[in-house]
Amino acid sequence: MTHGLRDRLRARGQGVVEYGLILGGSALVTLVTLVVLGPVLADVIQLITMLIESATGGP
Repeated sequence: MTHGLRDRLRARGQGVVEYGLILGGSALVTLVTLVVLGPVLADVIQLITMLIESATGGP
């Protein structure tokens, strides 16, 4: 294998690893955010649901 081809393959592999690290980091941040803010988000969604039901004469 020539040095040029080897360098291109190595650079491509490095890009894939970096992409995987960014994706994994984003997933971790999302998970932590949902765990920390989950109860608050649940309350907001419940409030919105109640408001929609009262505005539309729901169940």
